[in-house]
Amino acid sequence: MRLLSCLLWIWLLSSGAVAAEEAAGEAPRPRRLEAQRLATPPVVDGQLAEAEWEGAALLTGFTQLVPDEGEPATEKTEVFVGYDDENLYFGIRAYDSEPEKLVANVMTKDGEVTYDDTVSIILDTFRDRQNGFLFTTSPLGVQVDGLVRKEGEEVNLAWDGEWSCAASRDEEGYVAEIAIPFKTLRFAAAEEQVWGFNVRRSIARKREDVFWQPMKKEYGYYAAYTVSRYGEIAGLRGVRQGRRYQLKPYLSAKAEKPHSADLDDEETVEAGLDVKIQLTSELVADLTINTDFAEAEADVLVENLTRFPLFFPEKRDFFLEGANLFYFGDRPEPHRGVVDNTYFFSRRIGLTEDGGQKIPVLGGVKLTGGVGKLSLGVLHLRTVEEELAGPGGTTFAEPATDFTVVRLRQGVLEKSSIGLLAMNKDPGTGSNRVLGTDWDFVLSNRLATGGYLIKSSSPGLDGDDWAGSADVNWDSEKIRAHLIYTEIGESFNDEMGFVPRLGIHRFRGNFNYNFWPKESPVRIAWLTYDLDYVTDTDGAIESRVQSLQANGFFQSSAGLSFKYFNSLEVLTAPFPIDPDVTIPPGTYSFDNFFFGFQTDYSRPAGGAGHFSGGDFYDGDFLHVLGSFALRAFKGLLWITTYQWTDVHLPAGDFTSRLLEVELSYARSSPDVSGIATYQWDADDNSLLRMVFKWVYRPESTFFVVYEDQRDLSGSFDPFRRSIGVPGRSLLVKTVFAF
Repeated sequence: MRLLSCLLWIWLLSSGAVAAEEAAGEAPRPRRLEAQRLATPPVVDGQLAEAEWEGAALLTGFTQLVPDEGEPATEKTEVFVGYDDENLYFGIRAYDSEPEKLVANVMTKDGEVTYDDTVSIILDTFRDRQNGFLFTTSPLGVQVDGLVRKEGEEVNLAWDGEWSCAASRDEEGYVAEIAIPFKTLRFAAAEEQVWGFNVRRSIARKREDVFWQPMKKEYGYYAAYTVSRYGEIAGLRGVRQGRRYQLKPYLSAKAEKPHSADLDDEETVEAGLDVKIQLTSELVADLTINTDFAEAEADVLVENLTRFPLFFPEKRDFFLEGANLFYFGDRPEPHRGVVDNTYFFSRRIGLTEDGGQKIPVLGGVKLTGGVGKLSLGVLHLRTVEEELAGPGGTTFAEPATDFTVVRLRQGVLEKSSIGLLAMNKDPGTGSNRVLGTDWDFVLSNRLATGGYLIKSSSPGLDGDDWAGSADVNWDSEKIRAHLIYTEIGESFNDEMGFVPRLGIHRFRGNFNYNFWPKESPVRIAWLTYDLDYVTDTDGAIESRVQSLQANGFFQSSAGLSFKYFNSLEVLTAPFPIDPDVTIPPGTYSFDNFFFGFQTDYSRPAGGAGHFSGGDFYDGDFLHVLGSFALRAFKGLLWITTYQWTDVHLPAGDFTSRLLEVELSYARSSPDVSGIATYQWDADDNSLLRMVFKWVYRPESTFFVVYEDQRDLSGSFDPFRRSIGVPGRSLLVKTVFAF
């Protein structure tokens, strides 16, 4: 009943807010580009040969979003657009009055280019005014691609598509050429395509973002990705998604040498196959046999001082394509950077719960796409029985398990949707089933409301197995407010989800006020009040956390952050915060703080850090993190991060030290790169991981991966924080695409 009352309250609040919404200035009229078919496809070499681009459409007239909204760009940008039967082409001339000051350091594919000069293409191919494909390059021709979901609520940069680009610098600035195969995109069948479209240029040294279709700060926190306000690209006639079948077999050889004398060395040769079938122009089937995720990057170690597990993002390619369609859970809050509950968490497949050990995937099928306004995702995978390392040198068997997920989402009105999620996990001893529905209604340009109802069913588990949530979200230039109410039953059991707390009623309120000072060294500042109030199902308080935050970025992109937290935690059971330290049950009220900073990362050397500390339950703590990034020369990025945590409690003291060093390098082309990562935990393990990657033709890649995992504690326990199972391994793998 509480959830139903909350739904009614949110609806009334939403209706009143819509009625009270001030009339915003009219949005800039959508610009429209008529793409032209090119007689001769251009050679993607970063040179903009005049004959190749003859007859192409030309885009000019870029305007600023920041720092001076609506003003003409301070540097001229020209974009030529054309197409043929196979590709959509962009030729970009980015003029610069001081070309020697262009910022371009990163060359590794999908590298961190936030502080480099870049140009981005965003395509809303279904014209659903919510989602899009993102393609970004720089003066070095780097390739960064991703999927934009819900107008920027999620930008999934882990997605990889097949496309090509090249760039060159000269005395006038830089030139970039991009070719995006139509087979990389998804779009409805039509004789003429009309897509949402925008081009964004970032001028790093000026901290200036400019757009072809003008964007406005009043669009809110995600203004740059407000897809519904983009212009249009039309005139794409007779285009198809290309070949119907794509085969990607792989062959790998791996040698493993465990550090434990109780385990034998192992050498394996494996082969597998991924098949992509274009069933219709909008529907794609992916088949996988003997799936291999060996090249997926390692998780980053962090210190966890909470009672609940940490969320680590998915990094495996098979799950990343279509990930925006499968999402079912809480609306992200941008200044928190985490989601409390997500009900399909693909890391539950093929990995142990802590992510430290892999479970082999025999194979499966995935179907993604849509028909009109109906989006469809179906996933079925089977893992094989595997013996895994347990505590104290023991082992345990992980049974062969079938995982099935069905996701439907029906678009309604202009930008709203209702959806369905059904999941089944069957290890052969009884299924865990989950069924739910969700909705997201965009009530105005600034106001949205959404939520979900979901139920689980597990053998031998009785009681309240429902979960539900409803929210209202206001997002404008100066104010962002998010209210969300959630109930999760004590017996709710989602074995393919990430749901840290059960048996709760939870209210969250987040209020954010932005300042955009004029003619000031501060570019943007914001104040935030956040309340997280949790009770058990009988109404007894479990926790209450309030925070006040003041944050800001300078014109140089350096920033400062200060946060104050007031917490009340009620422990009804002992809380083991460390293997040797347990906090007893009781009611604890405490205060602590956070201070963070970052320097200008567009310079060759930059750094960031934070200090947090104060009271902690019935003791105190201090946490220090420092990170240093060095771009010594083109293509090289070195990042070192060190964390130190010191906790003092009546039950005992402990200190944690974590170190991560990452070195990435691409000498002359993003197609050939290397990444070396070293992680060290003073109390657990260390990991050295080196990856060489060569993309020798589109979607065909050669990998060499070396790992050395060491146990520093002398008693490896996979149920503690860890990076993996101690041992050394060498993997050589090649993936072919046909």
